[in-house]
Amino acid sequence: MITLSQALQLVDNTQVNTSTEKINFLKSLSRISAKNLISDVNMPPFNKSAVDGYACKINEIDKNLEVIETIQAGEVPQKIISQNQCSKIFTGAMLPLGADCVLMVEDTEVVAENQIRYLRNETNRNIAFCGEDVKKGEIILPKGTIIGPKHIGILAATGNIAFEVFAKPRIAVVVTGNELVEPDEIPYTSKIRNSNAYQLISQIEKLGAISNYYGIIPDDFEKLKNAISKIATENELILLTGGVSMGDFDFIPQVLDNLGFTKLFHRILVQPGKPVLFAENSQTKCFGLPGNPVSTFMIFEYLVKPLIFKMMGTKFEPICLNLEMSDNYFRQKTERTLLLPIGLTKDGKVKILNYHGSAHVSILTEAFGFLEIPIGQSVINQGDRVNVRPF
Repeated sequence: MITLSQALQLVDNTQVNTSTEKINFLKSLSRISAKNLISDVNMPPFNKSAVDGYACKINEIDKNLEVIETIQAGEVPQKIISQNQCSKIFTGAMLPLGADCVLMVEDTEVVAENQIRYLRNETNRNIAFCGEDVKKGEIILPKGTIIGPKHIGILAATGNIAFEVFAKPRIAVVVTGNELVEPDEIPYTSKIRNSNAYQLISQIEKLGAISNYYGIIPDDFEKLKNAISKIATENELILLTGGVSMGDFDFIPQVLDNLGFTKLFHRILVQPGKPVLFAENSQTKCFGLPGNPVSTFMIFEYLVKPLIFKMMGTKFEPICLNLEMSDNYFRQKTERTLLLPIGLTKDGKVKILNYHGSAHVSILTEAFGFLEIPIGQSVINQGDRVNVRPF
């Protein structure tokens, strides 16, 4: 067996093929830019007033100033500011030539018709200068950016209304097991409902990839072989759950060998998720995930997600929070890395949950994220700071 970090390195080193397509920026949420996106304008495009007030020369703020025009946002100033002059100006309006500051209107008073006086001894410039936010030709979003709502405004403002993004990878979801029924069925006697498939589909679609669900396949070598052979031609990645351990009916490793997949690892020193398998052929990657839902969820977050991001043209950078423990924690067996679902207290400390093991699917609704406890560590004390991965 290899360690979890070794498994992650093997996933990171895997070569993938990517393609691109051009889309409208309003359809780009969760897509990943395939090129650097460039501004076609300066922002602001001209020197503009940052406040309502009076545009004038900063060395004349101690003088009474003649108001020579009023400039609204969207208008071009018609007059140049000369000595002892100013223009009334509104926020966002173009600064007139000759002016180098704007006096805030609340700091002025009218002393005569078309004449104002500044009531303070000094002022900020109160100008948004041309190009101070973005310069024409500047990269506003680099290649590999995951487009979110916060990016849409700058895309619109800089003329990036259509651009190249990486194509969405097609990801097959397959569950195996004679004990499984679909969620709309009553699981009589020895049956249980299939939750893994729908959990995986939601994780895939949250990332912006395409999920293709192929249903429940019985624990039968020939049926699995025929199904996976076809599925491998239709998808870039296959996620199989169940059938990867060492039991008499765990056929997935044999099927993949028979179909010519190269096994990169099978079984890693992690809890939960020990029997996970990763294999590839010339066109398709495949993860064989454990059947228990918490194992499947955790291994997806830790190993599958980085591969999907790579297939979509970028690198997954997990968020890691350094938080304080609210409780003591002890475990007896330390030969594997432990991925432990944890909650948060009201004051933001790590709370140990009443976790029953990798079949305890409801724990995920309580959990904030997971705590990674390395091989060899048995004790974490209250007050210790630990690294938490939210999900």
